[in-house]
Amino acid sequence: MTSNLSHLVNTIWADAQGNLKDLLANSIHSYILADVVRAEGILLQIKECFEKKDEKLKTLSEEFYSIIKLKKNNNVLDNAKIISRMFDLCQVVKDVVGVSESTNWKTIPSLNAKYKALGCNIKELHYEALVHFIRGLLLPKVVVDQHGGERTDVGMLGNGIYFASAASTCIKYSKPSQTSGSRFMLLCELNLGKTKVKKHIVEFKLASDNVHHTLNNDVSEDEGIESDFDSESELSIKDVDSVQDPLSKVVSGLQSSTNQPVPLTAVHIRAKLQEFSSEKLMFKNIICSFEAFINGKHIVGKVKEKEQARKEYKEAIQQGHGAYLMEEQEESPDVFTVTVGNLPPNSDVLIKITYVAELSLEDDQISFSLPGCVAPWVKDQALATKMQKTATKAVVKMNDPLGTSFQLLIALAEIHVPRMWVQKSPQDSDKQACMLSFFPEFDGDIGDHEVIFLIDASNSLKDHFIELQKLVYLTYEKMPQSTKFNMVIFNDTYKELFPYSRFKDESKQQVMSLLKLLKNCNGGTHLWSVLKMIEMLSCESTMKNVFLFSDGHIFDEISTLARIRNLKKNVRLFTFGVGTTPNKHILQKMACLGSGYFEYFDKNAKSKWQKKVELQLEKCQQPVLTNIKIHWIQHDEDAPKPLQAPNEITTLFNGNRLVVYGFVPHCTMANLSAILNGKELNTIVSTSELSTTVGLTIHRLAAKSVINDWNDGMLHQDQYKHEAIKAEMKGKIIQLSIEYSIVTKFTSFIAVEERE
Repeated sequence: MTSNLSHLVNTIWADAQGNLKDLLANSIHSYILADVVRAEGILLQIKECFEKKDEKLKTLSEEFYSIIKLKKNNNVLDNAKIISRMFDLCQVVKDVVGVSESTNWKTIPSLNAKYKALGCNIKELHYEALVHFIRGLLLPKVVVDQHGGERTDVGMLGNGIYFASAASTCIKYSKPSQTSGSRFMLLCELNLGKTKVKKHIVEFKLASDNVHHTLNNDVSEDEGIESDFDSESELSIKDVDSVQDPLSKVVSGLQSSTNQPVPLTAVHIRAKLQEFSSEKLMFKNIICSFEAFINGKHIVGKVKEKEQARKEYKEAIQQGHGAYLMEEQEESPDVFTVTVGNLPPNSDVLIKITYVAELSLEDDQISFSLPGCVAPWVKDQALATKMQKTATKAVVKMNDPLGTSFQLLIALAEIHVPRMWVQKSPQDSDKQACMLSFFPEFDGDIGDHEVIFLIDASNSLKDHFIELQKLVYLTYEKMPQSTKFNMVIFNDTYKELFPYSRFKDESKQQVMSLLKLLKNCNGGTHLWSVLKMIEMLSCESTMKNVFLFSDGHIFDEISTLARIRNLKKNVRLFTFGVGTTPNKHILQKMACLGSGYFEYFDKNAKSKWQKKVELQLEKCQQPVLTNIKIHWIQHDEDAPKPLQAPNEITTLFNGNRLVVYGFVPHCTMANLSAILNGKELNTIVSTSELSTTVGLTIHRLAAKSVINDWNDGMLHQDQYKHEAIKAEMKGKIIQLSIEYSIVTKFTSFIAVEERE
């Protein structure tokens, strides 16, 4: 790299870092991309509130400043100019944080790392005749009106880009660099108003410029990361393969404050099955009712915001009252704990818990199961085996011991026919919840296929490379022997395991050698260039399944998504999320655009890794429905817009069921559309007014589905709008939890027994 080019790179880098140091209260290295994206989502809310003159501006501004901390001027974002500047600031922070991955997170990065971070090709050219100088940019009116931009020229010729042949005309529009004091001017060769390829950057200073900061041109070398997996050892996956589910170790029944078992007199279970859902008086899934009977008193629990519920529980205990608190465990949302306070001695207490659940499918049969984890089954009290049945009713009594669980399998005559259920609220007939079940059956043969492992070896995964190694190796081990595959590790560049795909047989040593390279994770996540290579080498006669192992923090998101959109029909992308702070939104979006599926592999839930890997391998051998859309047909033009979950439907593979919920008033019909092998499919699903039921079961399932979608789904294709919608919906999520008595991470059940 020449001295002039080195100077230019250092100037650009120092200016970007210098501006942020003057503005930000925290170091730029303390930010992560997920937080910056969340801040941009808040800015979108602020922009909408500003246009509507909403009173939430102060609260939203404080929320923004809690993420992007400034040294000064933490004023309310109440004008277009300031809002636009904050958008620009977020973009610069994102750029610097993103490219810091390419510079190996060094305070003094190497010159080559800085050059790579710019993401463009700059070369020094010898002197050529200077033809035209850019005159400056006259901002379009929309920039001035909506973004508070300021024009540098009143302009006589309208909005647009102007050119001049005199350097003196351009100089007055330039500003000196804060670090080097230099000004820059772009030279272009013009041909009938169209810019040709040749562009030149000219650096200059004026006598009046008094900025004399010194650029830091020190070079630091990157250091590798040591691994516990060396060249002589073999990578162990014992902690991720066939791992016992931690929930199986949970001690059942009631425990005292000293973890001593408290014997339960009896456990009674009553269940009501309604099509694909069930309502049970038991303890699991969507808890919707909590009651306690003690010494002749009936106490009914209420759902309240978690902090308020904890406060009331603590106050009740201090005042000598009885209290019951039910909460969802943050680590395991399917596990709930009930805390009982001030239980009198020698008292008979009956705790009644009601929950609703969506029934699962096993081999085309509906499965209704009861686990034995609430309390051990009393085997000597099991019922005798008897069966009585008519055309519409069957009674089954069991004689044999139940063991550890109970399961009832129900076969439907036409399980693959789309179904729709509608339920009105008993409190308000205008409130209506709908449930759609779509379980298509189509040709399951995709012919020859191969698997390409794309393994992210960038800097953002340097602290997770062991998990990454184990996940890739686990997937390789579970892959069928007859599968052709190849592996590619990538960061700024990429390295292939084989020149072409090979069968799995006798490839173990080569795979181990490649995975050892992950101990030196560094550089950026330049995924788009690898996808370009795959697209160029793909053969239309063979299905190519791409397995991407990444945290989703990719460089040049726009180019990457465009490359995925342009993939051939025989190339599909499956994403495997790793790391503690993955960008789940972009991983879901890439899988959706690539006609694949997304799974996140949490290091704290390794017992689920094997099952998730097996599901991905199963899906990659099946045809897939894409572009799935649902149009709810409402009979009232003034009806509110449907609230659907999941909001963005990704893909549906053969043998999988899609269940969609919606709060949709005045609706008994929906149109489902999808694309299979390039052909559009449409089907109408409906129910009659006579089949409409009254109750809360589907309402609660719909509410829980909306809450789950808010937590883990994709609310909008655009990530900034996704974050904005998520922030706006938080109040709605809490309101749904309270209205339908659902325990979530924001809410808890609280019941207080007042005593004299």
